[in-house]
Amino acid sequence: MKRRRRWQAPNNPTPQAKAVWTALFPREPWPKGWRVQWVGFMRGAQGLTIYRERRVLLSWGDRNRHGSGPVETLLHEFVHMRAGHELRHGPEFRAMTNRLHARLGLDPEPEPTPQPPRHRHRYITERQHPANPGVWMYTCDCGYTVHWFRRRPELIKLAEYAAG
Repeated sequence: MKRRRRWQAPNNPTPQAKAVWTALFPREPWPKGWRVQWVGFMRGAQGLTIYRERRVLLSWGDRNRHGSGPVETLLHEFVHMRAGHELRHGPEFRAMTNRLHARLGLDPEPEPTPQPPRHRHRYITERQHPANPGVWMYTCDCGYTVHWFRRRPELIKLAEYAAG
């Protein structure tokens, strides 16, 4: 059987990242010891900042997904580099990112879509799976069904307790 060839990065993106850094922060030198690298594919993440290694990873497979390219990803990771790991994604983080987007003449990041409140499932029915008698099915009042390979009567008791 033929072995798959190991993925190899097409180039070293650190010089281009330094050019973007210089355009954004003309009076500041590149942070000492930091480097930027391509990785093959990060399953939906476009970039990742690893603070203790002083490394920024850019996903080659995701570089043009979600309508943003490597420059927008670098801007996002530069905010992480400068602010440190204490600053999480939120309004302050988005404001910093949008200021950097404006410096380069890019569109601001869109506002995040509000997430609906999480629903805690209360399983109100318990029955055996019709085709597989070893599987128990519990259905919530919202219609969500979960399958278990053993009976879980405490799920029904929890729902009865929560209902009052």
